[in-house]
Amino acid sequence: MRFLVLLSIVVKLVASQISYKSCTYNEICASIQDCPTYQSYSSLPFRNWPQDVQKLAKSNLCNNEMINRTPVLSVCCPSPLNSRRCGIQIDDDRIVAKGTVANVFEFPWMVLLYSRTERFVCGGTLVSARYVLTAGHCVNSEESKIISVRVGENDINQPIDCNVDDGEPDCAPAPQDINVEQIIRHPGHSDRSKKNDIALLRLERPAVLGRSVIPICLPNGSPEQRIVDPSFLVVSGWGLTENGTSFDVLRYARVPPVSLEDCGIKLRGLDATLRLD
Repeated sequence: MRFLVLLSIVVKLVASQISYKSCTYNEICASIQDCPTYQSYSSLPFRNWPQDVQKLAKSNLCNNEMINRTPVLSVCCPSPLNSRRCGIQIDDDRIVAKGTVANVFEFPWMVLLYSRTERFVCGGTLVSARYVLTAGHCVNSEESKIISVRVGENDINQPIDCNVDDGEPDCAPAPQDINVEQIIRHPGHSDRSKKNDIALLRLERPAVLGRSVIPICLPNGSPEQRIVDPSFLVVSGWGLTENGTSFDVLRYARVPPVSLEDCGIKLRGLDATLRLD
């Protein structure tokens, strides 16, 4: 039935000689049946759609193809990334020193990655309610395979994290532990050269967003995000400090940007066997 409905939509739109649209920076070209704007109508013949919805679909058509003999109609759909809630951070006017302890709500996109041995092995970044961005080398070992993530965490040793201001605690909800449904490795990742050291984790269910769980904003080409030569970058995470001591509370630091050329020189200094091709 869905095949016939989609075929009807495709025929109607092609017959009306609709041209394809280039999606804007805050849109993605997605199958019309996956776009929330049209999902409630996808089981109906296109002629039965409300006129304003038909017009909207025609104006947002971005692709039309056959995949496995099934018509796939794609439209420019509002991106699930960079929602209005992304990147919200508690203001903090403290002087940032190396390894500063983070407030509970300061980096709500930070994620802990846990292996099958129930051990914290890496950190990651929440980029949407259901996807986590992490390093490729974190997901390459079968022995320490990532099976779950924790969002909304600050102090690993505390069941509930709180800020205390003027004696009044401001507490976050309990962290959320979510199983990993799929590990998506970059096909060009190389452990030896550290090239394309990036991966995505798809979660079994979306994280519940709130003050302590908010996706980070991603570069998307918008004018306000075009920052040239930033004076500093911010890194955050759990694990080891520069002197080798471990810490279970989220920390962060300001670091100067390093060019790819200088980064390559530093990496070769750490490991002479690296091939930075």
